[in-house]
Amino acid sequence: MRRTVIQIRKEILGLLMSEGELSFRQLESKANTSTKTIKTQVEDLDSLGFIVVTQHKSHPKNKRPYHTCKITEKGMKYIKK
Repeated sequence: MRRTVIQIRKEILGLLMSEGELSFRQLESKANTSTKTIKTQVEDLDSLGFIVVTQHKSHPKNKRPYHTCKITEKGMKYIKK
């Protein structure tokens, strides 16, 4: 059964609330969804002020740039409703 956009967003916010800061790849794996879906939903949640996206220049293991997400106070209030 397909999940709705709202369900995916709530799952992302729930993961960030329980796990703290997560990379796009970690979100993709834990939410069991595609890279494209994660990117789209993260951009929307960031524009709404529910999360903050940080770009890192170099991953400790593979030295490639990557992004992490962290839930904001506004996002925590939304998910608790």
